[in-house]
Amino acid sequence: MKKQSGKITIGFLVFAALFGIALDAAFQIVPIYMNYLNFKNEVESRAIETQQSSVDNGEKIRDVLMKKASEYHIPLADERLLIDFDNHSTHIKASWSVEAKFLGGYYKKTISFIAEATKANLRS
Repeated sequence: MKKQSGKITIGFLVFAALFGIALDAAFQIVPIYMNYLNFKNEVESRAIETQQSSVDNGEKIRDVLMKKASEYHIPLADERLLIDFDNHSTHIKASWSVEAKFLGGYYKKTISFIAEATKANLRS
């Protein structure tokens, strides 16, 4: 009978290392994507609101979205948030980049995001 205990131990160690790397990546990426999805929902809800005056509401929407970006820890620069009003639609586009650090900071990856919505509104 052959002894295979060494192969099993090495296989388990490789599996455990890969599982640990995947778990670390999940802990880094999931919060970033959750913040992106929450902010994207906020952009879509602001784009569909009834607009009275494009100038006043544009600034109100900008203020609210910048506060939400700060709340979600999104590094959104003011010039990267574009708000355009058409006759019966609102277009909002926000873009930013986040640096994710993996394996204790040894590997870094910059992830770019765009939250964009064009919705019909009830402009009165």
